[in-house]
Amino acid sequence: MSPAAPHGLVAVLYALLGIALAGTAFHTLATALVNLVDRGEPLRYRRQGVARLFREWGAHLLVPVAWLAGRLVGERLPAGPLPEGAPPPVILVPGYGLPRGMMLLLAAWLRRRGWPAVHAVDNRPRSAPIPVLATHLAAEVDRVRRLTGAPRVDLVGHSMGGLVAAWMAARPEYRGVVRRIVTLGTPWRGTRLHVLGRRRQARDLAPGSEVVEALREPPVPVTAAWSRTDPMISPPEHALPAAGDFEAVHLDDLAHTELLVNPRAWRVVRDALAAPEAEEGAGA
Repeated sequence: MSPAAPHGLVAVLYALLGIALAGTAFHTLATALVNLVDRGEPLRYRRQGVARLFREWGAHLLVPVAWLAGRLVGERLPAGPLPEGAPPPVILVPGYGLPRGMMLLLAAWLRRRGWPAVHAVDNRPRSAPIPVLATHLAAEVDRVRRLTGAPRVDLVGHSMGGLVAAWMAARPEYRGVVRRIVTLGTPWRGTRLHVLGRRRQARDLAPGSEVVEALREPPVPVTAAWSRTDPMISPPEHALPAAGDFEAVHLDDLAHTELLVNPRAWRVVRDALAAPEAEEGAGA
C-alpha cells in the first residue's frame, strides 16, 4: 500500500462522516419545520426546543451504527424453554426505515431487568404494505415461541412497528398469542407527515388509510407512550388509539427517534410489560 493510501482512506472516512452529519441534520431540521407548518405553530426560539432538536439529531446519528450492530450482534434467545414463572418473550419491532439494531439498547436493558427472552426483528421486505410486514413478524413470533416453549408473547413497537404488531395480533390465528402491545410514538390514527415517506408502507400511515381504520380499536390491551413534541406524529394525539382497551402515557419533551434511546421511555416499556394482567386496559 502506498503512503498516500492511508491518507486517502482517512479522507473518505471524513467525507462519509460529513455526509452522515449533514444528512441527519437536514432530516431532523426539515421534519421539525414541516411539523410546525402542518400544525400551524409559529417558529420560536426556545432553549428546550433546541435541546430536543439536538437530541433527536443524535438519535438519528445512531442509525448507521445500529444498522451495522444489527448485522454483527446475533439474537440472544435462551437455548431452551423458558423456566416456569419467567415472563413471556418480548419481541421488538422497529419503526419506518429503522433497522433492528435501533432496538438493541432497549433489548439489553430489559434483559438486565429480568426478561430472559428479548428479540428484535427487522421489517421485511424493506418496502411493502404493513400487512405484508405483519406476515414476516408472524413468522418471527412463531419461531420465538418454538425456541422458548412460550405460548404467548408481548410486542413492543416503535412508530410504524406498533401498527405492524397490532395488525399481526388482529389476525384470527394469532388471537390469544399476543398478550399485550406497548407502542412508542406509533401513529395509531395515522400521521399527516406520511407524505414524507417514500416506501410503500408510508401510504398505510395516512389518516383514514385501510390499515389505520382497521386498527381503530386495538385487538389486545395496549400501552401507548406518546409526546406532544413528537415531530413525526401530526396531530400528536394520533399517537393514541381511537378506542378500545389502552393506557396512554405521555412523555413530555421527547422527540420521535429519541423514544428509542431515552431511559424514560424504557421505563414505560418495563412497567407496562411487568403490570399484572388484571391491571391492564386502564382505558383512556
